[in-house]
Amino acid sequence: DETDARLRAIVEQYLQEKDAKKKAEEDLKKKAGAEVGSDLSMSATWNNGLELSTKNKDFRVHVGGRTQMDVGWFRVDPNVNSNINTPYGDGIDFRRARLRIDGTMYETIDWAAEYDFVNSVRVRNQPVSATSPGFFDQAVTAPTDLWWTFKELPVVGNLRIGNQKEAIGFEHLVSSRFQPFMERSYNQDTFYGGVFNGFVPGAQIFDTYGEDEIGTWNLGIFKPTNSVFAFNTGDGDYSMVGRVTRLLWYENEGEGLLHVGMSGKQATGVSQAGVNGRLLPFRTRDAIRTGLSVDWPQPAAITLYGDDLQQVNMEMAAIYGPWTFQAEYLLSSYQDARTTFASPTNGNAVYHGGYIQLLRFLTNDHDHYSKKTGAFERVKPNENFFFVRDSSGNICRARGAWQIGA
Repeated sequence: DETDARLRAIVEQYLQEKDAKKKAEEDLKKKAGAEVGSDLSMSATWNNGLELSTKNKDFRVHVGGRTQMDVGWFRVDPNVNSNINTPYGDGIDFRRARLRIDGTMYETIDWAAEYDFVNSVRVRNQPVSATSPGFFDQAVTAPTDLWWTFKELPVVGNLRIGNQKEAIGFEHLVSSRFQPFMERSYNQDTFYGGVFNGFVPGAQIFDTYGEDEIGTWNLGIFKPTNSVFAFNTGDGDYSMVGRVTRLLWYENEGEGLLHVGMSGKQATGVSQAGVNGRLLPFRTRDAIRTGLSVDWPQPAAITLYGDDLQQVNMEMAAIYGPWTFQAEYLLSSYQDARTTFASPTNGNAVYHGGYIQLLRFLTNDHDHYSKKTGAFERVKPNENFFFVRDSSGNICRARGAWQIGA
């Protein structure tokens, strides 16, 4: 019996030491962080779309998208319709119909693959007759966000490669899901987005700086395009873009803030197969749109031949409780500009663009600002909107978040 007791004591001591060692190893792992890929089992949840992720979030896949529909009725003076590229007409269209899959791999690589199914192009062919236009409009699918981001890199912070937005302009960097108005300002159509939908292939480095992420910076090089298909075959075509922002005031988790920023761009025009020289289109489509995008009326549009392009953009945004103020001003200069390649040079084409907008929530809500991007993100209402009937026939309601602006 004494021998059995000694053996039991030895075994119990061994098991206790083993358990203590295992717990110490687990505590050490927790302090050091879990090994990437050590647990590949995944669970599903709803996070603004279906999301699958491992326990440690080192692998994640999110499926989402957006659908936006516009309907418009017009009463237009005949003199206006006879002096514009496309007459105004009543209509309906899906402004955006995007499918998005994004995620994380190995904890340090983010990726996104998003496609918009309601883009359009004008396909040109040989004129059939004197009255035939020699083209037809075609609805197409085109990529928007299509990139990889390598995070936590030494010195540069983050590196993004693929089809993405150039970091110029505040509202340009705010997702169309989070815009307060149906369309962005005319700056977007004329300078930031235009014929290429605002997304171009390239690479950029970016990060935050300062204590408590007080500002952001971006620097990238891109290949400018003149289509929605994210390609360019022109020798020497390039675009370099940089942006820096800073929070001058920030309190109460963003319920009060003052943001300022500046961005700049040095680029060439865009080469086009079968066309001498480089060119750039500057156009302004109306803010109320119906039908296929290539048929939206253009109150102003011009295509210029030239060489280098310089743009400087200044931005300001402020949140004060339910109030939001936002303003931008851009100066654009296109060197050696002319209307045809053979025309004599008339100097630089200098254009200005800007806007001021003021908004106010009617509910107890406020706009949300991302310190990571230096731009606005999703509004999270204090109370989600619903208006339904329960099983007893009683009406149940909640107000949601409502905002007005100009």
